[in-house]
Amino acid sequence: AAAAAAAAAATPANATATAPAASEEAGRRVSIKEESNTTAETFSKDEYDRPLDPGYSFRNLGELFCFNSEAMNEEQELELRRSLEHKRLRGVYMHKRPDEFFGITLEEVPYSEFKSDNLLFVKPVRVAGLQQQGQAFRSGLLRVGDQLVSVNGDWVQSIGHAQFLLGELEAEGNMDLVITRGEPLPAALNFARMSDRELEAAAFQHAGVRLVISDDDWTREDVLTVLRPRFQESTNPTGKEGEEEEEEDDSFDSDEEDVEEEEEEEQEQEEQE
Repeated sequence: AAAAAAAAAATPANATATAPAASEEAGRRVSIKEESNTTAETFSKDEYDRPLDPGYSFRNLGELFCFNSEAMNEEQELELRRSLEHKRLRGVYMHKRPDEFFGITLEEVPYSEFKSDNLLFVKPVRVAGLQQQGQAFRSGLLRVGDQLVSVNGDWVQSIGHAQFLLGELEAEGNMDLVITRGEPLPAALNFARMSDRELEAAAFQHAGVRLVISDDDWTREDVLTVLRPRFQESTNPTGKEGEEEEEEDDSFDSDEEDVEEEEEEEQEQEEQE
């Protein structure tokens, strides 16, 4: 549809288009006369005029398709982020030698399976198969059914886009993927007790973001801004409650040890008697 809109925008002023009958509702066909007649699928007028959900920078689908591709990419990323707000993300890194291959085959996710995500501009893509001799299968990090979220930092918008990105990486040696298996967000971690290196590793593992904490780059607070939305809401952002809980656990363990010692003493006394 975006291609059809772009073609329409590029049509000379003297070009003609044949409109369908008013009774036609969906899947109308528009003929654009250039050097020769071409036919392209597009949406019905009702669909073009349908208002978008609040939060989009365009009032309707027609405005979006008549704008530039950069704006389209922004809308696609916005949709993806919203659809993943409550799903766990997993960062996956794989490496291969020049004589190896990753061996990942893809497929589009059926509409019935992502209908509840309210995706309008994105078609989710998932792993359809892993070749046994491929590095993806041998690494054990990917599974059939994993949805691709991004490839080397590029958000996956469609199966054609994903295949293009993976095809480029087959000629390289390193691959950074972000996937989701539809799992809920994991329980919050005690970030206050984590070292800088542990926070960096968590940022990739749970958000697919590679970063380095330093005075000139990312601060710890910057990293926490990335990490916190990828976990369930915590009532313990400072880590103090966690310390108290651990102290309580330690006291509980010490009470058990006291009871065991008393029982052992009683047994010794009975044996002596």
